[in-house]
Amino acid sequence: MAVENIIGNGAAMPSLRFDWLHEDLPAGPWPEALRERLCTAMRMTGWDAVQRGDFGPLARLYHDCAAIFPRLLIDRGDLDRAADIYTLAYIMLWRRTQTLSELKRFNDDVVRPFAAYLSRHFPKQAPRRPTREVPRIAYLSETSDLVGSNAVARITVSLMLGQQQLRDPADWPILYCINQPVQGLRDFAEDFGLTIRDMAREAPSRTVDAIIEQMEADEIDILITDTNCAVATMVMQRRPAAVLAFHENGFAPWAIPELDLVLLGITPPSPDLFAGNVAMVQTPRNTAHIFQRIERPA
Repeated sequence: MAVENIIGNGAAMPSLRFDWLHEDLPAGPWPEALRERLCTAMRMTGWDAVQRGDFGPLARLYHDCAAIFPRLLIDRGDLDRAADIYTLAYIMLWRRTQTLSELKRFNDDVVRPFAAYLSRHFPKQAPRRPTREVPRIAYLSETSDLVGSNAVARITVSLMLGQQQLRDPADWPILYCINQPVQGLRDFAEDFGLTIRDMAREAPSRTVDAIIEQMEADEIDILITDTNCAVATMVMQRRPAAVLAFHENGFAPWAIPELDLVLLGITPPSPDLFAGNVAMVQTPRNTAHIFQRIERPA
């Protein structure tokens, strides 16, 4: 990336140039048409690098993405594009490193700019008065495949099964699936009496609206997410439940101000992972072994 300092409107602002983009980016602010073209180019280039798995290009592209991302967060209409780039940056960073000190940069590069943008444009909900004697829990999950290589869905569903043993059926938790649940999860839910809701919609913002509306209908008091993805960030920012918690399973940094509690499943407590007001509780180190009651087929 080549950077030149240009004086515009009385303030020093950098123009940007990237080797994967065949145009110079002006000092800004950028018009919406340019923001849209840039997001399209970033998605094409970034996901191609993710598929190829080359660490060198992933590192460079993540650095470029971090430089560009705050400039994409201008109007309410940027929301879905910004969510897409959040997701891309998340995957690019995770694919090239699992070192905690490097993962922490995700907060400054992506989470904090995105959270500030959301707070400028999207009001929080008024607190809902509890109406149930036993607080109702919902889990929010991005993974919806019980037999894939990612164990997060199995861990979350196992926790739900444990809750079912402790509670009356009327108080059993609900699973909100950000992505469309695969048939295997639907079959498992039917066999074990799990309540799952398919919240996948055509755009991240529509998914968020659907989740918020469904939480109100389900009278959710406690929301536990197993992901710090863009959609989860957008949901939490609206403050849709009295208690908002994150069950961490590897990618920990998530410095959003709305979070109340973090259940650390893999990452040890560490400064700068979360906002200062967040309570951190370390669960047994091998969370997958302790909680996972669902076995993959042989």
